[in-house]
Amino acid sequence: MVKKISLHIHICLLMSILVFQLSFIFHSTANAANQAESYFDKGHTCYWSGDYDETIKYLTKAIEIKPDWKYYEVRADAYMQKHEYDKAIKDCDALISLKPDYYVPYLRKGDALREKHEYNQAMDNYNKAIKMNCELAYLHRGDLYLILNDCDNAIKDYETMMKLF
Repeated sequence: MVKKISLHIHICLLMSILVFQLSFIFHSTANAANQAESYFDKGHTCYWSGDYDETIKYLTKAIEIKPDWKYYEVRADAYMQKHEYDKAIKDCDALISLKPDYYVPYLRKGDALREKHEYNQAMDNYNKAIKMNCELAYLHRGDLYLILNDCDNAIKDYETMMKLF
């Protein structure tokens, strides 16, 4: 009888410890998510004021806490504004891995690749965005066609975009 009571007390104690630990983990995770969101808000504010270095600093902190697709999206755009195309491409790839059905990283990656004169890869990314029903991708692809001196396809893409808007 004493062993049963002792075992019961031991199990209750272990359960209490487990509940406490889970509660601590939950609150720590929630606090980290709140902190990441706070960094995102600060970074987003910096982005709209044109301070891309601060944007990148805050979003990097947010990503270190919680890699969220929207953090990569804004940081990639800040890298684009600074002409740091390789870093923008890396963030677009991370964004694609987190949210593969979202067209924005394909557009932005296409733009970064276009700026690096990697036209075939840029075209591939614009085509992926078009397959996701992104009307704006026709404008981006049309611009690339102009760079490639393919005026006929550029006009077709611009006309398609105009019909869709």
